[in-house]
Amino acid sequence: MRATWLLPLVAILLHEGAGAQQARAQTFCAELGKIVPRAERAFVDIRGAKTRGGSEVTISLPEASECWYRDHGSAYWCSWKVPLDRIDEQFIEFSRRVAACYGAARDEDHDNIDKWAYIQLPRNVEVYIVTDKGQGEINLSIEKK
Repeated sequence: MRATWLLPLVAILLHEGAGAQQARAQTFCAELGKIVPRAERAFVDIRGAKTRGGSEVTISLPEASECWYRDHGSAYWCSWKVPLDRIDEQFIEFSRRVAACYGAARDEDHDNIDKWAYIQLPRNVEVYIVTDKGQGEINLSIEKK
């Protein structure tokens, strides 16, 4: 009998959880929306100090471990550390989230170790998402073709 008061609380918490996830997705899409248009000009206005093979960047995507600009391929990159036991699940969720930001389709493939997804955005901007199980990371690159 006592546990019946928990049911509405659990329902509220689950609803807030879904709301928090939706808010996170909207924030991510908004931040991605600040970066994708910059592919037109090879991200020149968000490049910071030069590094070996690229540059630091002044805008990072939410929760990324690090983001950078890579000279080879003129691409913006970010990586996220992910527990190895959840990397496949997180990869699918993450690639779906990126595609959903633009209502775009995603192509997905894999080899024996890693997975990758390709998402074509408007204006010939391409997004690649790749797992690196050796490092426990999911990496994203954005570039203009």
